[in-house]
Amino acid sequence: MTERIAVFSDTHGNRAAVLAAVPVLRSLKPTRIVFLGDGMGDLAILNAELPDCPPIDEVCGNVDAGGDLTRVIECDGVRIFATHGHRYHVKEGTGTLLYAAEEAQCTVALYGHTHVPNVERIGGLLLLNPGSMSRAFDRVPRFALLSVEKGRAEGYLMQV
Repeated sequence: MTERIAVFSDTHGNRAAVLAAVPVLRSLKPTRIVFLGDGMGDLAILNAELPDCPPIDEVCGNVDAGGDLTRVIECDGVRIFATHGHRYHVKEGTGTLLYAAEEAQCTVALYGHTHVPNVERIGGLLLLNPGSMSRAFDRVPRFALLSVEKGRAEGYLMQV
């Protein structure tokens, strides 16, 4: 069975932007949601709007207080490193993030902070940044979908 993970970041208190993603989420039927920080709690609205809301994993961003800065998620043979990215200086490049994900024996690294969407493979590692729902660099609200099946992961950018 394919796991579908919706990935959000950098909502910055804009719950209306999250609400705009609900129709897309209803059609995608994600099995899990990951929030990469800067707006902790904004995704709580999904529990009310999605009748079968899947589990939500969160990490803190640089404007959030308390909580985990990183998380490793295991899903169908894939280890996923989730972080906001500010501690890994992702605005200057992804080298430190790549190293941290590899040290954690992960094959996927999810990150935010830059507000710039990105899907790329570097060596055996998939990097996925969903961009921002509320302060997108190009004013297009986005989130990402990570599809995981039998030890293989693919990332896709979604527009709202």
